[in-house]
Amino acid sequence: MNDKERPVRAWGLALALLCVAPGLWFWLRAAPPPQPAPAAPVARVVAARALARPSPSPRAAAPAAPTPSKSSIEVCGYGHLAIDASDPMAAHTVVRKLTDAARNKWLSSLQDSADLRARAAGLILNEAYQSFDGDHAAPTYATPALVQLAVGARDPAVYALAFADCRRHPDPDGACNSVSASGWADRDPDNGLPWLFLADQAHKAGDPVAEAAAVVRAAGANRFDAYTDSLFAFAAAELPSDVTPLARWVFTVEASDIEAALPAPVLTGSRNYCSADALADPQVASQCNAMAELYVAKATTIRDFTVGIDLGQRLGWPESRLSALHREKKALLQSLADLLQDFREPWGCRSVQAGNAMMHERMQSGEMAMARVAIERSGESIDTLSERYDAQIERSMQNARARQDTQRESQSP
Repeated sequence: MNDKERPVRAWGLALALLCVAPGLWFWLRAAPPPQPAPAAPVARVVAARALARPSPSPRAAAPAAPTPSKSSIEVCGYGHLAIDASDPMAAHTVVRKLTDAARNKWLSSLQDSADLRARAAGLILNEAYQSFDGDHAAPTYATPALVQLAVGARDPAVYALAFADCRRHPDPDGACNSVSASGWADRDPDNGLPWLFLADQAHKAGDPVAEAAAVVRAAGANRFDAYTDSLFAFAAAELPSDVTPLARWVFTVEASDIEAALPAPVLTGSRNYCSADALADPQVASQCNAMAELYVAKATTIRDFTVGIDLGQRLGWPESRLSALHREKKALLQSLADLLQDFREPWGCRSVQAGNAMMHERMQSGEMAMARVAIERSGESIDTLSERYDAQIERSMQNARARQDTQRESQSP
C-alpha cells in the first residue's frame, strides 16, 4: 500500500471519539489541502484501523482525468509550500520527503538500540515503512527478528508487541509458534490481559477448569495493559537529538497509524466467562466484579475505562453509578475533542507545537490522566461536557443522514 492509498491519522485525542463508537481509540486523518476559500477544519475523523475508501457507485460514469489544482500549505520551518490540491495525500507526501533523512536516522538508531523496547518498536515500524513505500519484498507477516527478540528477553512489553504482531500477521515459517499467551503471562503475571487470552483459549478448547483458573488470575491482577498503545513512546527513546518539531510530529502521526494496525485486545475471555448465565454463580460474579473494578479504577485509556463500565453494567451495578460513569466517559471524550478545535493546518507550527505537547503529556501521564487534566483546565463541569458531547453526536448523526439523503437523490434516475 503506497502513500496515496493509505489514510494518514494523527493522535485522535478527540473528534474521532465524538463521531464514531465511543470507548475505542481513534485517529485523526489529514484533510484535503485547504482551498483559497476559508479553510475547513484540518482533519477529518475516522475510526482506528484503516477505513476503506468507498467504492464508486455503479451508476457513476467514469470520471474525467482531474486537472491539477495548485494550492499551498504551511509547513513548520519551511513556510508555505505549493502542492497539488487535487491530491488528498499531497501534503503528507511533501512532509514525508522533508523528513526522510531524519526518519532513516531514527530507524537506524532503533535497530541498534540497547533498549529492547525501542528495538522491538523499531522492528515493527521498519516493517510498516517498507509496506508504506510500496516495497513488494516487505514482509506481510510478523518479522522473525521480533519474535526472536521477544523469546530471548524477559521484558513483558517486548513479548506483548511480538504477540500482537503475530496475531496480525502469522508468519508462514512458524516463528510465531514461539510466542503465546502463556509465555506472555509467565513474563507478566500481574497483568490481567494475557490471562484473559488464556481464558479465551481454554473456553474454545472446552476446558472449563483451565478457563476458571485463568480468570482467577485475571481477577487478581493489578492492571490490564496491551502495550500496543505505547509503540511511539518506546520508539521515542531513540529520536535523534537534533530532530525538528516537524519531524517529531510527522513520526508521531505515522507511528500512530502503525499502532492502529496492531490488533486491539480482544476480551472474549471476560465476555465468555462473565456471561449473563454464568453471573448467577456468586463466585463467578465476584471474580468478574473484581475485573470490572480494576478496569474502572486503573484504566489508562478511555477504551479500557469503557470495558469496565460495560462489564459493570452486565453485573448489575446501581444505575446511579453507571450513569455517573457514562457521564464521566463522555466528558473525558469531549475535553479531548476541545484540545483539537484550533487545528487548522496539520503541519503548521501551531499544530505541530500543540500536537507534540499533547503527545508528550500522554506519554508522561497516560490518556485518562491527560483527559482529566483537560477537564480541570476547561472550567466546565462533567455534566456540561457530557451534554456537549451528546449534542455533538446528534449533530454528527444529522449531518450524516443529510449527506446520505443528498447522495440518494443524486443517484436517483
